[in-house]
Amino acid sequence: MRPLRLLRPLHPLPSCGARRPSVVAAVLAPFLATNLLIGGCASEPASAPATDPAAESATIDERHEIDGAVDEGTKTATPPTPAPAAATVSPNYLDAIARQTLRLRRLQFIDSAGIVEFRWTDEKGDHFEQGDLNLYMMLPWKTAFSIAKLGTRMAWIGSDESGWWVFLLQEKPTSVLIAPWEASPRDIRGEGMSIVSPRAFLHLAGLSPLPAPELVTVLEDEAAKTIVVESKPIVGAIEPRIRWTLDRVSKLPTKVELLDELGASVVTGLLTEYLSAPIEGAPPGDFPQVPRQINVVRTDGRGSIKIALEGPSARGEKVQARFFRLDDLRKEFRPDESFTRVAPTPTDPSSTR
Repeated sequence: MRPLRLLRPLHPLPSCGARRPSVVAAVLAPFLATNLLIGGCASEPASAPATDPAAESATIDERHEIDGAVDEGTKTATPPTPAPAAATVSPNYLDAIARQTLRLRRLQFIDSAGIVEFRWTDEKGDHFEQGDLNLYMMLPWKTAFSIAKLGTRMAWIGSDESGWWVFLLQEKPTSVLIAPWEASPRDIRGEGMSIVSPRAFLHLAGLSPLPAPELVTVLEDEAAKTIVVESKPIVGAIEPRIRWTLDRVSKLPTKVELLDELGASVVTGLLTEYLSAPIEGAPPGDFPQVPRQINVVRTDGRGSIKIALEGPSARGEKVQARFFRLDDLRKEFRPDESFTRVAPTPTDPSSTR
């Protein structure tokens, strides 16, 4: 064997381092949300430690290269694994995110008249109710709904950043139900007429932000001229999984579905007949759009809520701060009874052992 020649060593790469509320209460809860209406090392040390000459000489037999050839006693270097190619982001979806963000910013204030219809099925059969609606809103949380029938106010529903409430003003005794947001985690089904929870209605009315591209899958249907966006399952997520159907041209949501853990649709919001909501400081062509018709339908056929808005405005002229202050509302309406929904108590894993 010919003797090994001493060459400059190639250094190895560094290593990487309460009482149950009445049916009417359950009916009214969804309104508030309607108006609530995303290869190599990661880092290197600042300076590498000095190399021990003895350790350096010990690597001579590890690897030697001369004119591209590998001498005897050397080890072939393993080529680095190429980094996976980045997923292509849909330009149309990026445009949709930007448009929805701008739309929601311009819809900070909303007021509108309207009509609401309830249809639901329970053990007593099929039911139908209709009422007049006046709504006032400051996105994303502050909402106020006045619901009347034949000129008499029957209920006031509202919310702020801490929770939501329902005043029942024609039942005897009159009452208010108060529900902190944390007392309604991931509740999208509701009960009786309240076919969905307030937080769910925010999504179903198309008044919530679109998620970041890495949190969704995107399918563009050129034939149907739609963009279908579905949120990926996330362990421990507070919000439900959602599937949006967007118009491919306007990027406005036309259908929003809330999904169960397996990805099946539980309830659907159909959004049609978009109207311009006038806003100060913008020409008519730049007015934000809101759906005139909001039709929410449970997949199991046990209920629906239909809202028709008339004359929506984003100027905020009729919106008053007292509409969203629970203490002020309690002083004005003076309910006979008050109930507060309590958040579920976490289970101690050790108690099951």
